[in-house]
Amino acid sequence: TEVVKLVIALVSWLCQFRKLEHTGLETFRWSSSLVFAVPAMLFAAQNNLVYFAMQDLDPPTFQLWACFKLIPVGVFSRFILHKQLSQVQWTALLLLAVGMASTTISCTGARLHDGGSAGWSRKTRGIMVLLLNGCLSGLSGVFNEWLIKFQDPKAPLMYKNAMLYTF
Repeated sequence: TEVVKLVIALVSWLCQFRKLEHTGLETFRWSSSLVFAVPAMLFAAQNNLVYFAMQDLDPPTFQLWACFKLIPVGVFSRFILHKQLSQVQWTALLLLAVGMASTTISCTGARLHDGGSAGWSRKTRGIMVLLLNGCLSGLSGVFNEWLIKFQDPKAPLMYKNAMLYTF
């Protein structure tokens, strides 16, 4: 999938190349391109964590907790990109969190462990993986948006996408 995305980004960039005032190559430095490896690694980790969560959760629970990524996106957007969220948006994020928690508690009877303190239940482990995955998803998405907007603002989007997909 990532190779296909890289090919599409490169072909789109090359098709526009002759018409572009700033291609991105004028300011290219290996050291500045390495920063695109950060969201790439975060995306790779998040894509692999999904499979661990799928092993431990039934489909409705997985889908419910996969929505958690919206909460870190809102928080990271506020603090990294300095986006202002309205009171309604903050309330929506809070209601999403409360709804997810209350649905899970009512389904599991508020138990975090199966059979005592020997270990976490599969469901709880799957939810914890999705919480981590949501945080990685939010951070990678917001960091990628920061790179697109603020890392060499004149460079075309397809050039930046090609950098990301290369890593």
